Order: sequence, then C-alpha cells, then structure tokens
Amino acid sequence: MLNNISIGNFDKFWYQVAFFMMSFYLLADMLTGFFIIYIGVDLKISLIYKTFLFILLIVLLFKLNGKVTINFILAMFFSLIGCFVSFFSYGELSYLAQDFVSLIKIFTPILIFLFLNELSKVNLNFFNLKSKQVLFFSYVILASNFILGAMGFGKITYKVGDDESAGSTGFIMAGNEVGGAFLVVFGYVLFKVWNSEKYKKYYFLQAGFTLFCGLIVSTKTTMLAALFLVFFVPIVSERDKLFKFTLLKVKVFLPLIIVISIITYMILDFLERLNLLGRIMWFYEKNGILGVIMSGRDKMVSERIGTYLNDSSLFQQIFGQGFRIELSEKYVKASTEVDSVDTLGFYGVFCLMLILFFYINRLCFALALTKRKEATDSPVVFLISFLLLCLSQISGHIWTSGTIAIVFGVLISRCQFDVRLLENNAK
Repeated sequence: MLNNISIGNFDKFWYQVAFFMMSFYLLADMLTGFFIIYIGVDLKISLIYKTFLFILLIVLLFKLNGKVTINFILAMFFSLIGCFVSFFSYGELSYLAQDFVSLIKIFTPILIFLFLNELSKVNLNFFNLKSKQVLFFSYVILASNFILGAMGFGKITYKVGDDESAGSTGFIMAGNEVGGAFLVVFGYVLFKVWNSEKYKKYYFLQAGFTLFCGLIVSTKTTMLAALFLVFFVPIVSERDKLFKFTLLKVKVFLPLIIVISIITYMILDFLERLNLLGRIMWFYEKNGILGVIMSGRDKMVSERIGTYLNDSSLFQQIFGQGFRIELSEKYVKASTEVDSVDTLGFYGVFCLMLILFFYINRLCFALALTKRKEATDSPVVFLISFLLLCLSQISGHIWTSGTIAIVFGVLISRCQFDVRLLENNAK
C-alpha cells in the first residue's frame, strides 16, 4: 500500500505532509512566542497548526485502520461527556473550549503512536526513516531556540530583581513544557551518539552541550533532565545488563555523586547571594520537604482531591466536570500542575485510568524490550518515559503539553521498530 511514498504520488502526499508538520511544529511554537513577546499579539499560530495536524493524522490513521480510529474517537468523546454536561448546565462556552483543547493535547501522543504503529506494519523502512527525522529535526530547532535564548532573545525564565534575570526559554513561552520537549529530543540524540561507533567519541561534547542548554533555561525540569540524561543514557544502553552490577555503573555513579555535590554547593551559594536562601528555609520549616519539592502545589492538590471526593456527584467523579471545577475552590486555578490530579478533576476517573494505562503500558513494554540485546531505541524510550512519568506528577504540564506531545508520541513509537525486527527475525 505505502511501498512507494513520494511527493509525486498524490495518494501518499499527505503522509509526507504529516511528517513534515511533525518535524517543524516547534517552529510554529517559536513563531507564536515571537509575536507574543515582540508584537504583543497572540495569533494562535501553534494552535491552528497543531489542530490541522491532529485532524490530518486522524484521517491518515483511518486509511490505515478504520477500527482503531473509531475506537480512538469514541474514547475522546467519552472523556468529554462530563465537560458537555457542565456546558449544557451552565452555558459557559469558554470553559468547554479549554476542555476540548486540553483533551486534544492529552490524546495527541496516543494518536501519533497509533498512527506510527499502523504505519510500521505497512512500510517499516518509511516509518523508521521519518520517525527519526522528526526527532532529529526537533532537536536542531530546539537547540537553535536555546542558543537564541542565550543570546538574549525571547522570554526570560525568572525575574529575580529590577535589573536581574535568570534563564531563557527562547521564543517558546512555557518553561515546564520546554523542559519536557528538551528531555525527549536531547535524550534521544545523546543515546544515538553514545550507541554510534562513529560518533561515540563526541559523547562528552554532546553531554556538555546538553548541560549548557539545561542551564540556559534554568528551570528545575531542564537542569535535572540534563543531569540525569548525561549520566543515565550510558546505563540504559547496557540493555540486557541493565540490572546487573557492571564497571560502567561505577564509572557513572561516582562522577554523578561528585557533580551533584558541586551543583548543590553552587546553588546554595547562588541563593544566598540573592538573599533567597533564608526565604527557602522559612518555606521548608513551614511546609516541609514535600512543600519544597511541590513548590506549594501540594495545597492545590489537597483541595482538588477534597473537591473531587466531597463536592462532586458520582457522575462528575466518573466523567469529570471540565475546567469549570476551579470555580468550586479557594485558589480558583484550574490546574494543580499535577497531571493525574488535573485529569481526574477535568475528565473523571475513566479518562485518568485510560491515560495511566497508556503511559504505564508503554513504559513496561519499553523495559521488556530494553532487556534484549537486539534492542535499538527501546532503552532510551524506557528512560525518557520513566522520567516524564515522574515529572508529570511533580511539576506537571507533561500530559497536557502541546510542546511535548508530538515528539513524545514519536519517541514511544520507536519501540515498534524493535518489535517489527523481532517479528521478522522470528519468521
């Protein structure tokens, strides 16, 4: 069916368009940010771009497997039942629009995975080439964005004084979401460099650049992601020896402990010079270690769980009530920035169980493939899936991020290349 995919063949043209759009969607995010920062106008370029891509992928998935597409659409609309009921009860269209846009972001990685999985069954070489293209092109664009940020262009991450600032997300507006996308594409490139006989000698250069980009953004997500990636990519690359004691693990963990100690000292010194250390210690004494880690999100989570359990009907607990749930709470803030809690409140327990099943299933599947010597990209899929699952429950903005959704959907599909190779070898 897709053995001759080319621009000249109109029937296959839209597959090329889909991969082109997935490869360059970060440019749409940057263009949106440029107009907001320098022109003061939000033209919704990124939203329009990704909405068209989402519709195109549904159409292409339907051509590949109609049954899977129908089940996907039914799952989406089933997740919106509570939101529709809230709309018909209170008539607030703005909340329904938020509900719909957020759900599209949540379901985008699933749609991309389903599309690429079906494509890999039809034309493995095309799937392999194009999925890698998306990840590498996204890396180049994101790295360029960080360099522009380091040069003083784009959005400042933190304003620490009248004339002082720290970090930059470049032209991409959302800091935590940039951190998630950074984790995916930089982690993938680090993995490919480490596992390449030709380029492995350049791993330390790539590692240094990764740490540099993490410092440019200066969010907890990007800095921790950079550190974990640099040290844990070699470990997961051991594949079948992942859970065995090896000399490589000693070589990795000793420097990691030293680096963490140095960074901790530098951060404490930096906070003291900015007169922030005393405030953080006061915050710690008042809220405990959980409050420091969650940056106050624990209070919003506690309130949201209370609203869900005590102030919601059984129908709302099952199907959710959308972003309008914020009106029932003191903080009047829809997002608690803990993705599982937000999903539960917005779309109910059914949607939460579906999303959790997807992410945990893909994580376990990648781990099972990682333990095999023949694994190609499954080890890095396992590492990044695990880190993103943790981040989604600590800093949030992972499941509901349009910036992360596309590259993460492509990344988790890379396991299917290992699956098809194993199937072919078994024949």
